[in-house]
Amino acid sequence: MNSQDELFQTKEEVKEETTPVEESSLAVADSDIAMVRELSGESNVNNVVKTPMIRLDGKMGSFYVSSDEVDEEGKMVWNTLGTEIKGVIIKIRKKVNTKKGSRPNLYSFEFDSLYDDIELYDLEGNTNTPTAIGRYSELKQKYPDLKMNEVVYLLDDGTVYRLSVKGGSLNNFWTYLKTFGKNDTVLRYETKFGYQDVKSPDGFEYAQMTFQRGEAVNGFTSIVDELKKVNLELNQKYKKSNLIEDGSEIMVDDIPFK
Repeated sequence: MNSQDELFQTKEEVKEETTPVEESSLAVADSDIAMVRELSGESNVNNVVKTPMIRLDGKMGSFYVSSDEVDEEGKMVWNTLGTEIKGVIIKIRKKVNTKKGSRPNLYSFEFDSLYDDIELYDLEGNTNTPTAIGRYSELKQKYPDLKMNEVVYLLDDGTVYRLSVKGGSLNNFWTYLKTFGKNDTVLRYETKFGYQDVKSPDGFEYAQMTFQRGEAVNGFTSIVDELKKVNLELNQKYKKSNLIEDGSEIMVDDIPFK
């Protein structure tokens, strides 16, 4: 999912690429594009919308979706989606955490901008009182193990899912977003999510997420309506009881990104 540690240095300038499509299918006013990019978080890249979660198993190279079922041990049941999924990205948020085994074991709620004040909580300490509060750059200096994740809200067949992009997949994601430039938006296309097998600097093999632009969507207005619904829900205060469930989507935290 290139290293999370160098967040501000790894967003390399990438030559903008476009996929030719018929103009009639993409005719949208510039003012609408600007509004959509702002609402979606695409321009910026402690609330959360309650949605099913999708994750990529970094060892098996397969996507899974959460369910309302639990197994005999009381753990959430995840259902297989296969090696490729697709949908429309309608929102991009962020969250941070330290890798598994770190002390303290820190995590945050979702937030929208690197300039937000982020509340960090200790998973093994007092989860009612923040361990630290500050902008990402300030917290990163204090806690060097802190990792950034992009949280993608994905619309597919009328259902909104959340999917975390992290690790080496982040550069793939940022590169993909840059292909849309400033005068277009990822909301106007399906995005295909796949994976590629890579090795970490320590030789650890894992599946890294890939992103590919799909076909232009029909019914752009309905996509924007779904985005507005998500933003309306995000105005409600985040429930801390959801955080541990959200953290359960992290499946390969022990990948040693340096």
